[in-house]
Amino acid sequence: TEEAESSGVLEVVGKLSERYKAVIILHYLEGYSVDEISFMLGISASAVKMRLSRGRDLLKKLMEKED
Repeated sequence: TEEAESSGVLEVVGKLSERYKAVIILHYLEGYSVDEISFMLGISASAVKMRLSRGRDLLKKLMEKED
């Protein structure tokens, strides 16, 4: 089910290091923009984008391992 899939994704997000987990949660779960996250975390917008990109890649790899 979709609910089981999303809880699995959340479980995997929990395994990410804090730097990636924070931006993934703020952006995808809480709906903040890159600029808002940049302001909240005190990092540049390009750093937020880089962490989102790397975080997605790590998530993908972790999800593949789970299967």
